[in-house]
Formats: sequence, C-alpha cells, structure tokens
Amino acid sequence: MIKPEDVSEDFRKFSRQLEFDLNLNTYKDQLIDWHKLNNTIVLPNQFFYINDFVTASNIYIHPNAELITGYSPEEFKDFGKIYELTHPDDMEFVYEFSKRSITFCKHYKQELLANPFQSLFIIDFRIKHKNGHYIKLNRQTACLKTDREGNIVYALVYFNDVTHTKKGDGYNISWIGDTKYLFHFDDLLKKYSKNNHITSREKAVLQMLAEGYSATKIAEKLSISVHTVISHRKHLQAKTKTKNTAELVKFALENSLI
Repeated sequence: MIKPEDVSEDFRKFSRQLEFDLNLNTYKDQLIDWHKLNNTIVLPNQFFYINDFVTASNIYIHPNAELITGYSPEEFKDFGKIYELTHPDDMEFVYEFSKRSITFCKHYKQELLANPFQSLFIIDFRIKHKNGHYIKLNRQTACLKTDREGNIVYALVYFNDVTHTKKGDGYNISWIGDTKYLFHFDDLLKKYSKNNHITSREKAVLQMLAEGYSATKIAEKLSISVHTVISHRKHLQAKTKTKNTAELVKFALENSLI
C-alpha cells in the first residue's frame, strides 16, 4: 500500500522538476492580485488554496479550510498535506491524476499561456477530518497563472464539501475543456472508471487470486476470514462484470488493475 508520507515527498520532488522562465523572479509577485484574492467570497462548504510550483508549497489557503477539515490554513501550507489526509483507498487515483494533470500542463504551454483556465480537472475523494472521521471533497483544479513561457506557476485548487450529498466510497472523475486533450488521460480513466474501482483490500485479494492462492491461503496471509475473502471476490466480480475467478484475473490483467 502506498504510504501517505511517500506520496507527499514524491509529489514535491515531481513538482521541483518543472521548468520556469529564468526571469520569473523579476515578475512572479505581480502575477496575482492579492487584494482581489483576499476578498474572494466562498460558500460555507467551500475553501480553496493556491499551489506555488516554484516553491512546492501552498501560498494562500482560504480560512474555510479549518471550518471544513479541522486543520488550520497554516497546516495546509505543506504541499503534501492533502495527500497525507487522503483515505488509503483513494490515495492512488488522487495521486496519479494529480501528477498526470501537471504533466498535461507541461505539454501545452502555449495553450495555457493564451488561456490558463482552458482545462479543469475534477475528482471526488475522501480525507480524514482532524477529529478522526472521513469527509468527502470535490476537488476542482485549474492552472491559475503561468510564466511568460507558458510554464504553470500557480494552480487554483477549489474544494467543495460533498459529504452529505455523495455517500459511499465511490468517486467521480471529470474534465471540463477541449476533449481533444482527453487522450492524455485515457489509461487512467479506464483504470479508475466507477465499474473498476476497487479498494486496497480488494486489490490485495485480487493480486493473490492472480498468483493462484486459494481463499483459505489468502485469508491466512491477510489475517481475515475465508468468508471475507469470498465476499471480496464476489464484489470484485460484480464490479468487473466477470463470472468467475479466471475471468476476473484476465480482466484485471488486461485493465492494469494489478
């Protein structure tokens, strides 16, 4: 299972690999109208922050962050904080889509230079509130400002608390923008489609099924009951619309689920 601290550090390293205009420091502070930003109005179930990819930190966090998550804006200045709070079963897809979105920005500098808001990435996932329970957030991310060469400098990340409207462990992934760019995400959309969404425990069971282990042996290795293993297998078959273990393993291999 991916460790939150590993994801956070890897994401910081990934962001540090971005290229920027060598003269960026001479005009970087002028890219954002901070007075206008401080007067932005959001609803009680919303907050936002701004990623600074030059420093790999969040440089502005709306006060509602604490109202919704329990964590102070100061705590959210850590670039990897959101990943450390993400539910273990949601971690992988949130991480992969986040990195792919940045990679997309690297490929389309001129398009972003002409219109930073030309693409919007939207996902739902769960994070742990400071009091210990999980809440579900809808995250919308867009390039906010680029340097003079079209490199993304700031990203706007908007969160809506949708805990009371979107129940369960399912998630949504969507995109607003020119559909011609969607091929950059085809593999991830296929991998993480709703029908294919599997939990970390289900993935562990699936991996062992692919390796030929019996339900009894899987139960022993994972310290769970045989009944639980069989239940996981049934859920996996339902999600993948397969009729038996052989079809399930074949589907998993063909769709890079394991």
